[in-house]
Amino acid sequence: MNFTRISDVRHVNRYRILNTIATHEGISRAQIAKTIGFNKVSTGEIVDGLINEGFVSEGEKLRSQSGRPSTPLYLDRNRYTIVAVDIGIRTISFALVNLKGELLRFERIPAPASPTAEELMALLIRHIQGQIQRVSEERKIVGIALSAGAQIDRATGTLLHHSQWDLYDVPLVYTVNKYTNLPVVLENNVIAMIQGEIWFVPELNDRRVFYVNWGEHMNGALYDRGRKVTPEMLFGHIKVRETGLCSCTGTGCLEAVASGAALERYSSRGNSVKSLALEAQEDQTKQSILKEASRALADALITTSAIVRPETIIIGGGISMLPDIYLETIRERFSTNCPPIVNNGITIERSQLKERGGIIGTAVLALDEFVFHRSHISGIS
Repeated sequence: MNFTRISDVRHVNRYRILNTIATHEGISRAQIAKTIGFNKVSTGEIVDGLINEGFVSEGEKLRSQSGRPSTPLYLDRNRYTIVAVDIGIRTISFALVNLKGELLRFERIPAPASPTAEELMALLIRHIQGQIQRVSEERKIVGIALSAGAQIDRATGTLLHHSQWDLYDVPLVYTVNKYTNLPVVLENNVIAMIQGEIWFVPELNDRRVFYVNWGEHMNGALYDRGRKVTPEMLFGHIKVRETGLCSCTGTGCLEAVASGAALERYSSRGNSVKSLALEAQEDQTKQSILKEASRALADALITTSAIVRPETIIIGGGISMLPDIYLETIRERFSTNCPPIVNNGITIERSQLKERGGIIGTAVLALDEFVFHRSHISGIS
């Protein structure tokens, strides 16, 4: 199969059938033909090709109501593998992921404090090659996906600017491809996270969704009914309070009030938001700090909603896994203070991918780019 481009109608048909099997496991050839409007002969030929290539496997024949046996079809998760790399400020995650988006191996290492471009690329290549060496001979790696909290030019595979590390114009895709001889895709981490969310919760693809990455830093991205929009990189710098000096030199930014970098200093045990949340179970002052951060996030979401008009808000990232009391604080503040003309049934949900949203979303980039081409065949630009 050509992993890199859709060259003709037959390729489109192959991808449509592959995606149908992936999302409707156990479906038969006849059911595929009926579902997507193909004739049975062409459907059978394409399915046989997918089986021969190792993307699809057959189950045991089943008797149907008409008495004719049918053969259920399944995505073969054991033949092909993706390497995913999520480049964070404090940690860098590496994973091997199968065609179902399931983690086969996961590794997290500390990120350098302020790496040069050369240091970052050397570290990435070393650990990517380590992941590749762990792949068994029975599997084939179809591509590598990288994501980072930075300005990205996906077309050239360049990290244009990483503000925390002061990096500019780093040719990540070219370099990783050079040392691995594998196709590589690079994307902003929030775009990766929201794409992963929609991949596993397909009904979101028909909604206008604003995604918040609530972690060490805060940023967001908007999906508008299948059309990917440039990430809202300055979401964390919406002014929500009158005090609190931000790293941008502004005052009262959401980043200065609610980000992991702002909150972790209140923890006396482990200098982390997770530790702070544990302490808050017995310390009302620390619980108040987390609730105030939740209210500040709600205030920023009210401002954002008035501009981008989402139908659904998804909160992801590491801090999104705080106890339910803080999610309910966000919802209550939003419901109480958001003007009715803005809050036309907006729902606020926690990420379905939880704390693994970054690495799974990154893997989805490669699954889409090199295997399924789902964004192309569904009309997403």
